[in-house]
Amino acid sequence: MAHGIVTWFDAERGFGFISRAGFVSRDDGGAEIFVHQSQITSDSLRPIGRGDRVRFTLEPHAQGLRATDVHPVC
Repeated sequence: MAHGIVTWFDAERGFGFISRAGFVSRDDGGAEIFVHQSQITSDSLRPIGRGDRVRFTLEPHAQGLRATDVHPVC
């Protein structure tokens, strides 16, 4: 699993972006990673938000990388 920080997330629109900046082993060229709300797994009713730390799986997508199996990290 990869780790990152949510840089932007719009709960009404249901998507956002995660940055892996500051984390070790970066092979994706620095682009932000797309995340859809359907991929977020959380015990909390609160959606993820800017600045939240998350762990996730990276998956190739037609428009770059996307995050799947996203879990907030306390």
